[in-house]
Amino acid sequence: MKSIPHARFISAAVFVLTAVFTIFCVPVFLQAAEGAEKFYASAVKYRAGYVEKLEELAEWCETNGLDSQAAETRRWAEPEEVWDEIRVSPLPNEFWERESEPVRAKSAKNSSKAKSSSGKKSAKGTGTAKNSKASSSSKSSLSSKSASKQKSGRSGRTKSAKDPAAEWETRFRQLRMTASNDYLKFARRAVSAGHVSFGFGLLMQSLHENPDNEGARRILGYLKAKDCWQTPFEALMRKSGNVRHEQYGWLPKKYLKKYEDGQRFLNGKWVSAEEETEFRSTIERGWTVETGHFQIVTDASLEEGVRVGEELEELYRVWKQLFLNYYATEAQISALFGKGNARFANIPKHRVCLFRSHDEYQTYLSSRQMYIPGSVGVYVHRSTGEGVSCFVAGEGERETMYHEVTHQLFEESCKTNPKNGELQNFWVIEAAATFMESFHEAENGAHAVGGFSSGRMRAARIYFVNSKKFIPFKEFVKVNRSRWQNSPEVGLFYAQACGMAHFLVFYENGKYRDAFGKILFDVYSGRDSLDTLTKHTGADWETLDREYAEFISQKPEEIAGYMIRD
Repeated sequence: MKSIPHARFISAAVFVLTAVFTIFCVPVFLQAAEGAEKFYASAVKYRAGYVEKLEELAEWCETNGLDSQAAETRRWAEPEEVWDEIRVSPLPNEFWERESEPVRAKSAKNSSKAKSSSGKKSAKGTGTAKNSKASSSSKSSLSSKSASKQKSGRSGRTKSAKDPAAEWETRFRQLRMTASNDYLKFARRAVSAGHVSFGFGLLMQSLHENPDNEGARRILGYLKAKDCWQTPFEALMRKSGNVRHEQYGWLPKKYLKKYEDGQRFLNGKWVSAEEETEFRSTIERGWTVETGHFQIVTDASLEEGVRVGEELEELYRVWKQLFLNYYATEAQISALFGKGNARFANIPKHRVCLFRSHDEYQTYLSSRQMYIPGSVGVYVHRSTGEGVSCFVAGEGERETMYHEVTHQLFEESCKTNPKNGELQNFWVIEAAATFMESFHEAENGAHAVGGFSSGRMRAARIYFVNSKKFIPFKEFVKVNRSRWQNSPEVGLFYAQACGMAHFLVFYENGKYRDAFGKILFDVYSGRDSLDTLTKHTGADWETLDREYAEFISQKPEEIAGYMIRD
């Protein structure tokens, strides 16, 4: 028999405590929640019409000798399906029109009309350059299928008398911008009807089509500057005269050259990088790295602090989108997707300590009566007065950091009950953390969570399918914090919690996804009961067990012959 090690035990002994969906090439329509059938059907119908228009444009490209543009148009019409992951593509800071400067410049050599229009922006301010006559042609040939047939029998067969490459770009952009606006309207309607996860997926699809959609950007908190998109934190930094360096983070612009030359500004004077490193050899005098949502203190190095800060911001972005209905009220969500202003409480930045050595890390925890042999990461609950995640730089797996910081985000983003999980439902606290520890980078710079073959999820499948170990949900919700931390079955507990998280997020295209956030809110706020799971999913215990078995048993050939050493 093949075997894998016991499922990793992540600092459970110290849990005195207890964060663009599918923007990148994933059909957002697969996220229809229970009760959202009408929205789902409308979205599918709209998608079919949009794909047909893209195919018409691709055929037009072939008629005009634009084979590469035809291929690109068809690629856009066929997004990659990833059923077991939630992907969020990074949104560019640069405006969309800048990406096409080389195309327009090339077209300008062959068309004076293209040249005269290459720097213009659309009337709606999306920054889209277009020739007015080409735009008119695009609307008549692509926006209305019937009008297209009246003109040429089929728009894809009409040969252009203008510069074909420039006209293709105009038409392709116009189709995407129209689709972006339509998806945003769909998103607002879905959210107003209570289907938050489905609506957020549509929002991210809107930004996939047009990264400059101002309404969608506003919902995500972006601000439009003179030359780029920026977050409120980035806007504050730039207003203060700072610039961002890839290695050193945010610095006053006048410091940049000296930092690159190996000098550091310390206690009012310039010193060498070596002198600063010697001074910051303890966590009390370490570097402080500020990001939009985190404050990292480290004595490892400035560069390491900046790198970890970037990773945590990426994690936060995915967490914030996935668990919107955990930290936001219905009124806030309604205002966020509406035309009003959503008001959120100011939350202090989440604190992180990054130690350069394991000994220093253990000494820090021991001084707080938290000695944990072998651990490399833990969240020290804020009820102790700390509210800080602690890690050893360069040690352990990234999953540990993602797991612990997820606990921190849930604890510190809302008013929570310090006794959450003490009576029952400790599973959901660990379910969310084990789900988020699957955070990873996907293709083309996208970030993703989930995955049927991720480490902990793989263990859940092996336990259920091969070892025949499963705790019925009605019994599993009774497991409290104390039993969880002291049980010899802790490996099974963690694995099944991870399996349950994936089940709630992905089963039948995410019909229980909104329920997951509501269950988490009830548990963290101390409002939960033994029936919280059935209450929010609307399913009885037998149904949930059966559906989970159906979900977790998929693709058994991938784990054939594997067992877990307990």
